[in-house]
Amino acid sequence: MARHVIANELRSRERRDRLVAKAGGAEHAVTEDHAGQVGEHLRVRAALSALSPADQEVLRLTAWDGLDVAEAALVLGCSRTALKVRLHRARRRFAARLRAAEGADLSTARRGPLPTILPEGSTR
Repeated sequence: MARHVIANELRSRERRDRLVAKAGGAEHAVTEDHAGQVGEHLRVRAALSALSPADQEVLRLTAWDGLDVAEAALVLGCSRTALKVRLHRARRRFAARLRAAEGADLSTARRGPLPTILPEGSTR
């Protein structure tokens, strides 16, 4: 239970710091088209959800919450060496899932575009 309390506190501090930094630069923000990023975001989330909960946790702590190895090891209650091994293995499995998803996307794209379904009575 204490591990989860510490993890939540560290994550909330990091989020708060990122929000403050982001809000400080908001006056010079440029709006971009995020349509290309949506597909990538969905692909990453699908690959992450295919991993075990332990792999998801170690990747989220280090990549998304920005904890370094020592902080993440403290949160997970393991040694730094054990965390490095877990992180290496989780990254390898995550990369394999992403490659598999990319291969599936490419095989779908090779089949050609999906047919357009028009309402009855309409023509192209």
